[in-house]
Amino acid sequence: MVNDIKEGLVIEQLMGAGQGNILGGDFSGNVLLGYKVESGKIVGRVKDTMVSGNIYQILKQITAIGSETKWVGGFLNTPHICCPEVSVASK
Repeated sequence: MVNDIKEGLVIEQLMGAGQGNILGGDFSGNVLLGYKVESGKIVGRVKDTMVSGNIYQILKQITAIGSETKWVGGFLNTPHICCPEVSVASK
């Protein structure tokens, strides 16, 4: 999946995503563990980065779903997903 990304992030751990407007689907969260992707290759780790968006819009725009799942937060078993329209803020 990473090979198909021109520019983006691989987010492994996100903090605070449940603090937005849960009913409306808006979220924002700090990236605890994430990697910068350029031309299909991971080029480094990101720091001081935040992502935000609307989960309902993101779910409509998923372009790829991974074949393997991963436990997240001790209660959710989910595959990686590729979402092209997530807002990113970084220093």
